[in-house]
Amino acid sequence: MKQIGRWLRYHLHTFLKPPSNLARVALDFANQELPQKLFVLDIGCGSGRDVVFFSDFAERVQGIDSNTIAFYLARLRTFGRENVAIKKADFSNISFDKASLIHANMSLFFLPEKVFLRTWEKIILSVENGAIFSGHFLGERNEWRVCRQDMTFLSIDRLKEMLGNLQIYHFHEIYRFDKRKHRFWHIYEVVLARKQRPSIA
Repeated sequence: MKQIGRWLRYHLHTFLKPPSNLARVALDFANQELPQKLFVLDIGCGSGRDVVFFSDFAERVQGIDSNTIAFYLARLRTFGRENVAIKKADFSNISFDKASLIHANMSLFFLPEKVFLRTWEKIILSVENGAIFSGHFLGERNEWRVCRQDMTFLSIDRLKEMLGNLQIYHFHEIYRFDKRKHRFWHIYEVVLARKQRPSIA
């Protein structure tokens, strides 16, 4: 019950917030690199703040979240937007094949490490096939590391190894104290694409 209340407060807090900085950066890059018919897959979409933003520019947007509260709030916030679909599901079990932009704002690291790595392999495959990825990773200095064994935390060396064969459009390390939640955050914010292959003259 305590967990439900925590998620309810969080999703209500984000319900009317503007889109994330990551969504803006990702869309800017996508507009440069991808065809106009953009299909955005927002995994762990929460209450839909970034889904609404993407829907103003993309041909199609699908938001996915396993949390029931987030699902209903996202549906409410995107009501009447014909190019949006909201789905209640565990995003680690879905296919990313058709997405042109895979967006994971503050969501991917909630997966346990084995599931995270399996999901990351699917994301990488999509990126190698031409998709763009935007998302957050938790650093090893994040406060949750001492109490949340069900999440995934990465050292900078391990993250660089994971991103080694990709084009990094945006990389920002965040280390700050959240006064509202009284918590230290250590986050890596990235936007990625496949490396451009040299043209043959």
